[in-house]
Amino acid sequence: MAADLTDRTSTPSVVAIVVAYNGCRDLDDCLTSLQASTDGSVDLRIVIVDNHSTDGTHELLRTKYRKLDALLLTENLGYGAGANAGWRFLHTVNWDVDFVCILNQDIVVDAGWLTPLIETFRGNPQAAIIQPQILLKQDPELINNIGLRCHYLGLSYMLGYRSPKLGHNEPPKEIDAASGAALALRRSAFRETDPIFSEDLFMYLEDVELSWVTRCRGFSCFVVPASRVYHQFEPDGFLRNYYFMERNRWILILAHFPLLLLTLVGPALATMELVQLTCAATHGVLTERFRVYGFLLAPKNIRSVFQRRSRAKRDEEMLGRDLICRFAGRIETSQLPDGHVFRILNFAFSAYWALVRVPFSLR
Repeated sequence: MAADLTDRTSTPSVVAIVVAYNGCRDLDDCLTSLQASTDGSVDLRIVIVDNHSTDGTHELLRTKYRKLDALLLTENLGYGAGANAGWRFLHTVNWDVDFVCILNQDIVVDAGWLTPLIETFRGNPQAAIIQPQILLKQDPELINNIGLRCHYLGLSYMLGYRSPKLGHNEPPKEIDAASGAALALRRSAFRETDPIFSEDLFMYLEDVELSWVTRCRGFSCFVVPASRVYHQFEPDGFLRNYYFMERNRWILILAHFPLLLLTLVGPALATMELVQLTCAATHGVLTERFRVYGFLLAPKNIRSVFQRRSRAKRDEEMLGRDLICRFAGRIETSQLPDGHVFRILNFAFSAYWALVRVPFSLR
């Protein structure tokens, strides 16, 4: 039974869903840290969803972690679909839990990491998604991210990347979006939601879309620096997964940007495309860039995007004024392979946004 969250003496219940794929060693570290992370003040259960690994993950789960619940999928469905499988499992077994954490397999958690998250949920009734302070596993004095900042061109970048870690006394802070590497959901805010993530994105930006939709429903996203986890972050991931990053960026823009916003930012989006083509050619991913265009222009995908947009309108999940006005105008150049190019363009992009955001600032 779920705890009474107004009663601070009750024991809150949490399920941690770990999405795994061919990361046996990382998964072992993750599960070991999770099992050692609570002192009994939190009722923690662990569910592993494996996306058809072929590297010994099944043997690890069968031997060392046989007492944990594991879902072994028959194919790699991607991060979002894996997390959704874990979410549906909770309904199947009828676990009445207060909070659900979703973690990458390459996350290691600190002892006591859940308590600050739960306290923040209890103190902020509108908080539906909360993430811990995510530090770099390979350099734990530095931040991987303390949330995601969203840009009006559909980009999102990591807040605090490679900055010194924040102290335990730093207060929770509202953020644009939470990182899917490690986030916690207030289950009551999503009780009627299935799926949690869009499965057709496969990987990347599912966390941004979930955060946008959650904010459209009147809830908020927070980061809690007092809660710490460690992520085996790979800085070259942007270029290695360029197709999914850029394809999904455009899907989110076309599905969730209201028509007025699309119209106003159209010239900036066109300029960004010219820059992206040049950068893609420079870094050897021009073929991936054209794959993105091929996907977006395919008739079945055009229909799919229009259907997404229709659902977003129906469910009131088009971006509202509050979130639009939070959008950044400046691109965080340190996280891009062609940062010097965007540093030159940043003045123009920022000035343009300061102008076109005016209609959304007026009440």
